[in-house]
Amino acid sequence: MPSLAASSAFSVSTTGDLVQKIKEGDFSDLETLVSKLSVEQYEMLGDYLVEMFHEMDKSMLTYWCAKKQCEMAESGDDIFGKKGFYWYIIMRTSYSDTAQKYWKTIFEPFIKEVEKAAADNIDISTLKGKSRICAIVTVYLEAWMDSIPDRPLFMRRPIAAYHDRLGRRNEALDPVFPVMMTPCVAHIANPSIMGLLEEAPQGKMAEIYSECSRIFLAIAYQTPLKEEPYSFFITKHNESLNEFAQELYDAKSIETHAKILDSTIVYNEKNRIKAELVLRDYLDAINEEGSDISDSEIVDKLTPDMKNRLIEKLTNLSWKLTKKEDGISYWKWDKGGDEGVCVRVDGIVKGDIAEIVSIVERVFFGEAKDRMGLNTQLISDNLKRISWVKKLPFPFTGRFMSVNSLTSIEEREAFLHVSDSHHSHIPQNSIHSKIYDCGAHFRRENNDLVKISMAFHFDTKGKLPGWAVGVMKKSAEKKIVNAIKTAGSVQQLSSPASPVQEKRSKNGVSLPIYRSISFSDDIVKKIKAGDFSDLETLVSKLSVEQYEMLGDYLVEMFHEMDKSMLTYWCAKKQCEMAESGDDIFGKKGFYWYIIMRTSYSDTALIYWRTIFEPFIKEVEKAAAEKLDISSSKGRKKVCSIVSVYLDAYKKSIPDRPIFMRRTITAFHEKLGKGNGLDPVFSVMNAPCVHHIANPALLGFLDEAPQGRRADIYNECSRIFLAISNQTAMKEEPYASFITQHNESLNRFAEELYSKKVIDDQVRGNRPVYNEQNRLKSELRLRQYLDGLRDGGESSENSSETFDERMTQEMKAQLEVKVKHSNWKASKKEEGITFWKWNGEDDGVCVKVDGYTRGKLPEVTASVENIFFGEAKDRSNLINERVSSNLSSISYIKKLPFPFSGRFMSINSLSSVEEKESHLYFTNNTHSEVPSGSVHAKIYTCGAHLTVERDQIHISMVFHFDTKGKLPGWVMGILRKSAEKKMVNAIKFSGQSQGNIYKATSEDWKEDWKISIEREIAKVPPHKQEELVQFLESIIRKKNLTSPNGTRNGKQPLRPVLTSSNLVPTRPKRNPSISD
Repeated sequence: MPSLAASSAFSVSTTGDLVQKIKEGDFSDLETLVSKLSVEQYEMLGDYLVEMFHEMDKSMLTYWCAKKQCEMAESGDDIFGKKGFYWYIIMRTSYSDTAQKYWKTIFEPFIKEVEKAAADNIDISTLKGKSRICAIVTVYLEAWMDSIPDRPLFMRRPIAAYHDRLGRRNEALDPVFPVMMTPCVAHIANPSIMGLLEEAPQGKMAEIYSECSRIFLAIAYQTPLKEEPYSFFITKHNESLNEFAQELYDAKSIETHAKILDSTIVYNEKNRIKAELVLRDYLDAINEEGSDISDSEIVDKLTPDMKNRLIEKLTNLSWKLTKKEDGISYWKWDKGGDEGVCVRVDGIVKGDIAEIVSIVERVFFGEAKDRMGLNTQLISDNLKRISWVKKLPFPFTGRFMSVNSLTSIEEREAFLHVSDSHHSHIPQNSIHSKIYDCGAHFRRENNDLVKISMAFHFDTKGKLPGWAVGVMKKSAEKKIVNAIKTAGSVQQLSSPASPVQEKRSKNGVSLPIYRSISFSDDIVKKIKAGDFSDLETLVSKLSVEQYEMLGDYLVEMFHEMDKSMLTYWCAKKQCEMAESGDDIFGKKGFYWYIIMRTSYSDTALIYWRTIFEPFIKEVEKAAAEKLDISSSKGRKKVCSIVSVYLDAYKKSIPDRPIFMRRTITAFHEKLGKGNGLDPVFSVMNAPCVHHIANPALLGFLDEAPQGRRADIYNECSRIFLAISNQTAMKEEPYASFITQHNESLNRFAEELYSKKVIDDQVRGNRPVYNEQNRLKSELRLRQYLDGLRDGGESSENSSETFDERMTQEMKAQLEVKVKHSNWKASKKEEGITFWKWNGEDDGVCVKVDGYTRGKLPEVTASVENIFFGEAKDRSNLINERVSSNLSSISYIKKLPFPFSGRFMSINSLSSVEEKESHLYFTNNTHSEVPSGSVHAKIYTCGAHLTVERDQIHISMVFHFDTKGKLPGWVMGILRKSAEKKMVNAIKFSGQSQGNIYKATSEDWKEDWKISIEREIAKVPPHKQEELVQFLESIIRKKNLTSPNGTRNGKQPLRPVLTSSNLVPTRPKRNPSISD
């Protein structure tokens, strides 16, 4: 997309200001913005505007556009012929899904009359035929004039605006009629343009529709038609049409219509918020400087574009040098905004560049204490897929990382390119982080020295507190530093400058654009009002990963609200669990997570630091004195250290955040006081046990304690746990110490949850909340809630680069897309299976399956040629053969009026093997977009062809984003068109020439067994025999083999399925029976 900032000096102050003005009916800033946009940009803007106004009074928008159109007319422009933003908005609303229902009521009787006339085989060249045409047009005009009560208000008000400006002069027909009738001319000639007919009319019907259109156009423009009865017909209808027009734009009639509408229509606020968010995203995108750095399809060869993007990332001006230490430079990403974890470290080392790259990759992606389940898979000599779970501090769930690590080594420089991998199974109880493009650049400075600049960048998913993010940043920095130091002897840097000066970029890191579907509206309103009933219902259906992310977003929003409202509710729910028999402080669930999440937020961490600092100092002293905790003296010292913690704990009441104190109050109200230590202490102190054992979990220590220090911390933790849970400890002085502290701790607890003390604290601390931050976090919460409802958003990206060789990665991606579980068979017709994508709205996504016969190479080529061949709805078709297996195809996909055509630019890569072939389609971003069209985005798609006995099975998917929110009926036309092309490609690609191969039941059984054999080949050898036995038992039950175990008289099943005879022929696919 062209950058608005790059093409002009215009910049709106904020998207929020612009959108707010638009909602209030002030379009002045929008007018300024529109004047700077290209056709593609203002059409997409128009789509998003109309979408938002779908749940508002659209007439406010269309009336403004009509007035602007009239101003153009007064300056000499042709009001109804002008193609621009204002005209597009009027047309976009006039043919929206809402308006479509109105048009259907007008067209239906007209279409019936045309069909009758065609069935009567009328001759339109005769007087009788012309009279019949006049009668048909009359049916249309009468339905049109009778439609005033049903005509949408947003269509009537623009007409009134035109009339106010143009007035009525001496013309036979009111001058607003050309504006009203012009768009209808094309639809009268061909109603299939609006989806009112399945196909464009042919033969006699086409002649009748065209003739009706000619008459209608003559009426609109008062064009003289000499032949009768047309001339008389036009004159006759002028008067009735003028009466219709007067009523149409009569102010009183419109206001009556508006009042009726206001009293009956109920706008969907959730959908409006959704559309507003999308509009905001788009406005931000067109007003943002520079280009995005986005994920690209992974190949096993580093392309020049990937190298350039990595260098741009490493040399971005947003990096600020923070410190230099031992020859290492540390940098901070200073672009602003929530960019997750983004760190960079530079250094210069001695050694061979190839060895340095290998060591840096091995060490950075190697074993570590904060990594679990590390798995490294070698894809090719220079491509690895690496995954692990990154441990996070309590109480946060670990983050699953899955990366593709691609290396490229040249004479004087090398690259380590790291990107997100979408092909790894996400372990339970972890959250999948997104890795942004990052990595390392190595450049030889002279014969001995190699300069290394390395960055690691990922989105943690879920809003973690700053301290937890800080812990992760430190960990990533430490790994990079260790990798650099291990690679060679570190040399002092001569200057703090960036290692690659020649390619500095002003472009920032690409960050995800939030999108939302506002299922969240009601639930968020209730939450803000303190009603958590709907939230409780939702939480009961969530997994651990989901409710933790939900909790993150909730806590973030409540950071700029009264958090105690949320934590008090969670504490009460936790107590209800305790009353039902659950362990109140041991229960791991959403409510407990919220309490812990707030209790260890950035605000709370300031409080905890005041308690831990004196405690840590005492432990450090004891460790320095080589304390022996097994001795009586050592135990006394441990009691003394714990006392320091408890004293600081009790003295902290004035500093304890109010949302933490009210939580304790809720627990006390439910649990009361027992005979020993107040039972709320168990709830309060359980989380502290882990942190006392290892303060590094909170970032209070740089590393986990070792040796004697670890022994002391663990012993203190054991005493603290015994106090908290009132666990009997026989050894002295621990037993006496616990009894001694119960009384003072109880007094502390009474003061802690005293309503008077809490109220005094509230009166003394009235925080000033940041409303802007609250709104931002509320939007993120809404987006996540909407994502939960819709099952998440596809993470697949379009291809930005391509190779002339089909990789195993590409084949796997295509097969995953073709076999995705979201596909549901919708119908079978003439041997063809049609599929429907059951995911969220992601553009046009269609799939078709079928069989044909022929030679695999010829069939593959035919499928490609037919699918990308000439068609009535395509223009500017270019099909260029780049190499023997790579084609570059581009064309404009025509769309119904008033929508601009969508420009498709596609790389088609083919691969043919003995038993299967692939056609891999990806987006080509290197083609120039023709004027007047919008560049559609092609997602990974294509065709997978497999030989099955004497026929070829073809499974084909086509998937693209139309860019801009088109009405449903237009999307339906696009889907049907794509399906039709795929059906033709299957039908006419092989020797069957349109006769689809239909397998018999015996063929199906045979093919089924062949498929099983293929699936077994994908299973690890040590598991194959077990799977064979299982499958044989199923086959015998289904009576798919003869009694002697032969396959319909052919080779016995056992020798074929024996593991010793199985040799994997291709990489494991997903999903399959082997999983």
